[in-house]
Amino acid sequence: MDDTQRCFLNLLSCGARGVSAESFDGEVDWDALMGIAAEQSVIPSIYVGLVKCPGIPERIIDSARQLAIFRCSRQASAYNELKTLIEKFHSAGIPMLVFKGIVMAVLYPDPAQRISSDADVLIRHEDYSRANELLAANGYVLDEKNEKAHVKPYSNDKLAIDLHSKLWGDVKLRRIELVEKLRLGSFENQIFINALGTQIPTLGCPEHFLYLFIHMAKHFILKGAGIRNLVDIALYFNKYKSEIDADWLWAAIKDFEFTTLAKYLFSICIKYFGMDSSILPDGEELDADIEDALICDILEGGIYGSTKAREVSQSTVMSVYRKGEAKKSMFGLMWMTMFPGTQSLPVKYGYAKRHKILLPVAWIHRLFNFVFNRALSGRRVAVTAVLDQADKRVSLLSAMGIIKSLQEGIEND
Repeated sequence: MDDTQRCFLNLLSCGARGVSAESFDGEVDWDALMGIAAEQSVIPSIYVGLVKCPGIPERIIDSARQLAIFRCSRQASAYNELKTLIEKFHSAGIPMLVFKGIVMAVLYPDPAQRISSDADVLIRHEDYSRANELLAANGYVLDEKNEKAHVKPYSNDKLAIDLHSKLWGDVKLRRIELVEKLRLGSFENQIFINALGTQIPTLGCPEHFLYLFIHMAKHFILKGAGIRNLVDIALYFNKYKSEIDADWLWAAIKDFEFTTLAKYLFSICIKYFGMDSSILPDGEELDADIEDALICDILEGGIYGSTKAREVSQSTVMSVYRKGEAKKSMFGLMWMTMFPGTQSLPVKYGYAKRHKILLPVAWIHRLFNFVFNRALSGRRVAVTAVLDQADKRVSLLSAMGIIKSLQEGIEND
């Protein structure tokens, strides 16, 4: 990591936890730091950290303040709409579980600090049709283009909702059936939290914490995870650690074959976001270089791997995963970048997955999008940068023991 990334983590930790920040002596590129904050969708928490830290350029604080006010006001409006929707589900007698989102937001100094693109709601299978009817009757529009078997995206002008009939949706990872076996989305284990001036039903504490980790692992594998996930994990564990059985947790993580990844992610949470160290087993030393590479991967990918180089390199990495090969020549990586298989393509090229004869069309489509987006954005993403990201991600995921934990049926979410 460089000084700018270290300062970013320090400010984010202070802002998300509501603690004072110390002055930073390194060489910080403040514009680059704000760029990371924007890509990671954590500007409100960064702003809170900035005002608590001495020696910050006034122009950076002013810029962050304006952006934070805008983001927080929109988020507050979305939360008010969510409260109204929860009350309507309750009045209609439709049980629901809200997870992630507002449940994480109430752990921050101000819930509006945590920016969410949507709200996730789990509905029992037998109530799913009625829930869809309720949303439609209240002005929510279904996004049929992005609809999946177990997740239906709705939105109005204030709030986006992902309506789940299964907690995990449609992503297929090795051992993902454990989500159902462990009953992480069981209504019998639900708890209620005080938020938005009402009682909100949500997942049980141990189930929710394990889900947060598995959800981050999924994004880390597919494209890249956001730093906000780590903040959520740290804050949630600190709040509910007495409710989480460590033996049960680590046994479940082992069954998912994510033990190494969990140790490194939790170590980062402890070092940078104040997570209680009791989460980690005693006596094991982790490789500092691998931990640093993991942090850089998370920071450089943007929220859920949204940066352009990460997006383009995704298909390359997916192809390597499926072949189970941790090492590839540069020529091999270039070939996979240009001509990925159908199962390695992002969702937007779904037509090639449904009709394999259209795979060559998808290759041309990807090339056109890559060239067009470079010209439109003015940001040049060199092929060498894409290959470099792919090579680094393959090496990192190999070190995490993840390449072997994937199966052929993996799909993008």
